[in-house]
Amino acid sequence: MTTYRLHCFKQSGNAYKVALYLQCAGLDWEPVHVDRFAGETRSAEWREATNAMGEVPVLETGGRRLTQSGAILTYLAETTGKFAPDTPDERYEALRWILYDNYRFTNYCATRRFEKCFADPPGDPAVLAFLKVRADGAFAVVEAHLSKQPFVAADRPTIAAYMARDLVTLAPDMEINRAMQVLLANHISGAPVVDAAGQLIGILSQKDCLRAALHATYHHDLGGVVADHMTREVETLPADLDIFAACEHFLDSPYRRFPVLEQGRMVGQISRADLLRALSAQWR
Repeated sequence: MTTYRLHCFKQSGNAYKVALYLQCAGLDWEPVHVDRFAGETRSAEWREATNAMGEVPVLETGGRRLTQSGAILTYLAETTGKFAPDTPDERYEALRWILYDNYRFTNYCATRRFEKCFADPPGDPAVLAFLKVRADGAFAVVEAHLSKQPFVAADRPTIAAYMARDLVTLAPDMEINRAMQVLLANHISGAPVVDAAGQLIGILSQKDCLRAALHATYHHDLGGVVADHMTREVETLPADLDIFAACEHFLDSPYRRFPVLEQGRMVGQISRADLLRALSAQWR
């Protein structure tokens, strides 16, 4: 039996923070899918058995159930020593930025992402615009802070560095028409398709969507789900690949971005622009 069991669903940024920590720390863990969109977290049975607060993430370990991403990350850092602050000042800084993340990013960025990408129908445009202004302000604070030091709370990665990444992913059972709207709304040329366990199973690109739309024009039916139209043969890059080898990979490929995998799970995505920023930092 694994040491850690994480109750989660892939659309949750707060669950992603804990999953990313567990993966990067090399800990023995497994995901436990929670069907939030079918109302599982609202059921009295789930709340009594798993979390009275009705939220993910929930981390099971040693007969205990831990909730709230910031508290879970703190517990993991203190009990494993992975990415742990060393001094009282560093612990204060880590806690300060975790609370800032939970308040500013979860309130604004995460809410906007959910309303824009997953709500049906999408949120009111005026509300989305308000949330974007607030989210941009929060990101600007962090960008200014990181312009002076490499990591948020210390001179090395700590738990405060593992905040949610605003990566749009698609579920294989999402209706293809809805998936097209997600790509258009987020101004992206494609998105990874991941299953309930966080495993990458494909990519849905604009080209795939055009093929589906053309087929619908001939047959008068834009039906099916993402799994019916996605590209299953996906080129990926390993998480430990250095930036120079990654550049060579991009130069030999027509693609503008690649999913990044670690031990079979997708932990992020890297683009040409990301590499340019990394290289420019080398020249400063």
